[in-house]
Amino acid sequence: MYARKALIAAAFFAAAAFIAACGTGGSGGGSPNPPGGGNPGPSPTPDLLSDSVNAMNAAGAIALSDQYLEMAQESPKNSGGGPPNGNCRANGDAGFEFFVPDRNHDPYSSERLVFYDGNCTPTDIALDVVRKYTTLSSTSETVTRNITRWTHGDSNTPVAVRTETINYSGVTDGFDNYGYPNLNAPLTRTSTSTFNLTPHNGSAFTVFQDDEFIAGAPTTGGTVLPFCADTAAVNQAGNYGMQAQTDPSGGTITDNADGSATFVMTRQGYSYPSGSLQLQVGTANKQCPITQPLYSISGGNTPGQYTLPISITVANLNQSVVPQVVNLQTTGASFPNGETLTISTTTTSGIVAVNGTLSNLTGTISTFTTDGYGSGTMTMTATGTQYPIDSWHVSSTPST
Repeated sequence: MYARKALIAAAFFAAAAFIAACGTGGSGGGSPNPPGGGNPGPSPTPDLLSDSVNAMNAAGAIALSDQYLEMAQESPKNSGGGPPNGNCRANGDAGFEFFVPDRNHDPYSSERLVFYDGNCTPTDIALDVVRKYTTLSSTSETVTRNITRWTHGDSNTPVAVRTETINYSGVTDGFDNYGYPNLNAPLTRTSTSTFNLTPHNGSAFTVFQDDEFIAGAPTTGGTVLPFCADTAAVNQAGNYGMQAQTDPSGGTITDNADGSATFVMTRQGYSYPSGSLQLQVGTANKQCPITQPLYSISGGNTPGQYTLPISITVANLNQSVVPQVVNLQTTGASFPNGETLTISTTTTSGIVAVNGTLSNLTGTISTFTTDGYGSGTMTMTATGTQYPIDSWHVSSTPST
């Protein structure tokens, strides 16, 4: 089970946090190096809508990363993926199919389908994950992965497509016969991805993201993994971006008794409200803490600095159609212009509600509410205008 959880923390948008051979602590590191002249302090004329979008996306993107990697499902050798024969396997209300090779019969590939119903009805597919790999040695591998997601009852037009290239190095336990790493750490994982969102309500857009993830040896009886990470991402729709990394103490992933995974970390980063943003690649890190991030942003206008302590619990894959976020919390998160973000989660009769509030000294700026899959609305307090949220990203088009 633990092998599945380790990868969960790896990539996407303002994603993950890491710690390698440094346990849950470390020295050095600190805040990310100030980009483009550093943080100038609060803007005299803050754009409250832009600030609200950035705050929501900073937290939501971490949830999306954890959730998508849990959805992607590790090798059936390590978890409940079923035999690689393509037969429908019901689990509660959900259906699963696993193919080796994928349905196109590509070499060194696998494919996992998740359905909204236990009969694996082809017209009600929820998720399709195609994984292709090239093993370079016993400790390194290159993977390409396509994750396609549909909404319930609409199998014609995908709501989101993520294309990802992953490189593993320093894998201590090798790879199984399906090409999956045995993620009992230490290992280093870097990834580049393109995420295309085509929501049914709101604007379509593309996010480009790069992530670096370094994991250490499990602690506390093998149920807690220390990790550290850095991330940079650009949203081409709103022309904004962010780069962030874990603080020097790193983060932890806890493998819970019910099969869920809990990620705890503090992200320190910069948000860019505008500019001709470009992702930049530096020098890879091999241990924690991260002193210079591998991925960063150039070309952005003056960034604002934020600190985001966050805890996210993702449900067991085999307990839901796609694993939802069942608990997301943040307290003491600070954003540019003196803003604070608070997030809490409630569950009523099995229905998850993630509730967030962005405030400043004058009061509440905006609020948002989503379900455990990142669908909901963000509301601007001053105007009452609502903006749809899909897959943990705010659309730039108000709801009608």
